[in-house]
Amino acid sequence: MTVPVTTVGSWLLYEAVFPLSPVLLVWGGSSFLPKKKKGLFELIRDGQLFFFCTAMVAVLLRDLGKSPPGDGGLLYGFLYLLLVAFGVLFGFVALNKDDVDPVTLGRTSISAAVLVVALVLGIRVTENLL
Repeated sequence: MTVPVTTVGSWLLYEAVFPLSPVLLVWGGSSFLPKKKKGLFELIRDGQLFFFCTAMVAVLLRDLGKSPPGDGGLLYGFLYLLLVAFGVLFGFVALNKDDVDPVTLGRTSISAAVLVVALVLGIRVTENLL
């Protein structure tokens, strides 16, 4: 199955780049106010990337539910597991953001966001949902 690069690019732009752009804009904009400058990991320490992952998986599950039924029991189970895991991680981090190491949390949440975007894009390509 061949998917045009423009289709993948527009999906990435609207579903990943635009939703994540406020974090980068605030981080870049804080360089204009040196006294208020914060590191990227300090900006994302409230678990917002885990919430992004939860939302990406939830939207994928909704779109999979609209497609013709197939043999996707394991896929649905895995996606629901991810949905719960990222929801719990978001809740834990949001309630304990002062007790969590920002660098470890930042690396973990950035890695999770990149992996979820790749996973969702791969599933959308294979299930013809782009």
